[in-house]
Amino acid sequence: MGTRIIFLAGALDVTLTGRLRATLDDALENSDQVLVNLSELRTVDSTGIRELLRAQARAAQMEKSFGVVASSPSVRRLLEAAHAAGLLVDGRADAGVQPPNVLSLAAPPASTET
Repeated sequence: MGTRIIFLAGALDVTLTGRLRATLDDALENSDQVLVNLSELRTVDSTGIRELLRAQARAAQMEKSFGVVASSPSVRRLLEAAHAAGLLVDGRADAGVQPPNVLSLAAPPASTET
């Protein structure tokens, strides 16, 4: 089944956790290993951290591998402050790889109707 790499970008907050959950669940169902690359993630709130921890617990129940890689120093500090540094794994997901599942968490531009 292989490895699924999910790239997150922008800000991970309550408005995006439903999309993240669906993406992580699909990846866990269809892969032996799931890596979440946070190299382009600017910030994450408690709901995003909770969703990553939920996916980690689900992976353990399914006897699959799950981890977070390439976090920026600011996101790493947020994970550490939330006692979620256990999500982090050594190494980086190869930025040159074209992942089969990319989730961009950049918010869509606001509509400017006049």
